[in-house]
Amino acid sequence: MHTARPVRARSICLDGRTALVLGAVGELGRAAATALASLGARVVVADDDHTALEGEYGGDERFDVPSATTSSAGGLEALAAELPEIDVLIHRPLDAHGASETGQAESGLEAIRHFVPAMTRRRRGSIITLTCSTTTRPAGARGLTASPAGRDLHQVVRGLASELRPFGVRVNAVEPHGIEPTAAVAFLASDSSAHVTGAVLAVESGWSALNNLDERRATTASLHPLGARLAVDARARGARLAALPLPEYDTDTMNEEAYERRRA
Repeated sequence: MHTARPVRARSICLDGRTALVLGAVGELGRAAATALASLGARVVVADDDHTALEGEYGGDERFDVPSATTSSAGGLEALAAELPEIDVLIHRPLDAHGASETGQAESGLEAIRHFVPAMTRRRRGSIITLTCSTTTRPAGARGLTASPAGRDLHQVVRGLASELRPFGVRVNAVEPHGIEPTAAVAFLASDSSAHVTGAVLAVESGWSALNNLDERRATTASLHPLGARLAVDARARGARLAALPLPEYDTDTMNEEAYERRRA
């Protein structure tokens, strides 16, 4: 008796791996750093504001605070040289209010490229862009609509993912909306998402989905009921089939021919 082999789930554990969080000051950076530390990773936190970084993470043994800041290219190069083996890179390119100018997402992601060469040489790595406020929900619109800056960021992330995929480096984005992105960060940082790259995960509480459902119900309230619509569709399909120039067949002759073929 053949039995199916059990499917082994990929591990979400990050023991022995190094994670770097760029833009660690603030709610989003703190949530990402905490999620990675809880999975066993060595977490290095960095930010442009070193004073705020020390105030938020100093004295916490779960996190390493480097002496270099990320406010300049020189600081990023020094940090990349200090950390040659990064397995997970979290980057927050947009501020709390989001970017507003086209091309700002591209310049914001330039910090990533200082750490990419080491990842490509090792043929592994997970880069996660963490941002918020890049989507809006206009009045009367269904669902979340990406702002111009958000669409630009999505395009850059997907382009970078396509560029680095042959080297085993994954690039994804997380967009939290009123909820901490810890689960999404843990998923994308671990081997559980080894097959995922170029994705943009919107993390929300689910209220927008309920609102969309209510809107669809209100919109379709004045339309035909489901049964009536199906009946109309069936009649329309029948009329189209009847109009086709199909050849006529003698049913008795067809049955006799099929019987003789089976006997032969």
